[in-house]
Amino acid sequence: MNAAIHRPRDLWSLLPLPMLMLDADGRILEANAEAQACFHISQRRMLGALPDDLLEAHPLVSDLTGRIRAGNPSVSVNDMRLRFRNRAPLTCRLQVQDVEGGFFLLFQPNESPQLTHHSSGAEGHVRSVVGMSDMLAHEIKNPLAGISGAAQLIRMNADEGTQELTDLIVDECQRIVKLLSQVEEFGNLQPPELKPVNLHDVLDRAVRSASLGFAKDITIRREYDPSLPETGGDADKLVQVFLNILKNAAEALQRDQGASDEAPAQIRIRSYYEPGLRRQLTVGGFAALPLHIEISDNGGGIPEDMIGEIFEPFVSGRLNGTGLGLPLVNHIIEGHGGMIRVTSEAGQTCFTVSMPLKRTGKENTIERQGEF
Repeated sequence: MNAAIHRPRDLWSLLPLPMLMLDADGRILEANAEAQACFHISQRRMLGALPDDLLEAHPLVSDLTGRIRAGNPSVSVNDMRLRFRNRAPLTCRLQVQDVEGGFFLLFQPNESPQLTHHSSGAEGHVRSVVGMSDMLAHEIKNPLAGISGAAQLIRMNADEGTQELTDLIVDECQRIVKLLSQVEEFGNLQPPELKPVNLHDVLDRAVRSASLGFAKDITIRREYDPSLPETGGDADKLVQVFLNILKNAAEALQRDQGASDEAPAQIRIRSYYEPGLRRQLTVGGFAALPLHIEISDNGGGIPEDMIGEIFEPFVSGRLNGTGLGLPLVNHIIEGHGGMIRVTSEAGQTCFTVSMPLKRTGKENTIERQGEF
């Protein structure tokens, strides 16, 4: 593999678009932070792969590099619909540029001039929900408490038939209050207080709670990297994150009645350390996200038409779902400086939470002029 490719380092680090550097054989030598976020794969795992290996049944890149070899210094294709193995489809302009010793491959998404990761659009929708939270809390939650209290008073002297109706009123009031509490969470725009957090301790707390409740009949396997460093964050909020992901997995397994008899319903949690994945910061530079938690289940998978929207508010695959659980998870992870991704196919859905190392200041920030 020829690594002697000359490229403008400033352009490589500053360009807010996914870019891959390929050798003369068309294999990946380097990926900027935007490309890693676009493909949802770290640079370490991309090295040596063909770009087409990361796309589903799409020999486009090899076709373009072939045209470069035929004598065209630069080739581009507009409005290409690319199907990634690890994220929702993307419509973009592809450009392949000949450079000494290889090629540059540039992705220009139509959806946005700047791509970080697929949940960034969802975060914009979350902000629109934030504006409703105060109104919902004061104008709806308080009257509900009065309605629930009145129903309980009526129940004390009611016959059996009336008691069923008052119980229904109380149950529905509690359900709405729970929904409003979830919406209210979006109104908390204060960054979490970052303290050293052992992710395995957080996961164990979530598993204990799940095993005593919604996942009591499901096997949960834990495969921890014992050397995983600490992250920085709010432990209680992170427990909430992993509990929500576990609940989604359990509900998927129960809805699909698990997998087959040969593969009983199971949730698998894996932790590992892998450098390379970075998230672009709004203030400039990049933050490294080397701590990874995977939570996967062997259920029926997420419908393809929902996979790109599940982190948006009020999108749910369940009949009575609120569609707020995963947007709240994304909101909390974003607040911790992390990233959440999802891949899904029949028989397996996997959520991956990537987090920074615990930090005191800027030790985890990679400046724009840093190494690439």
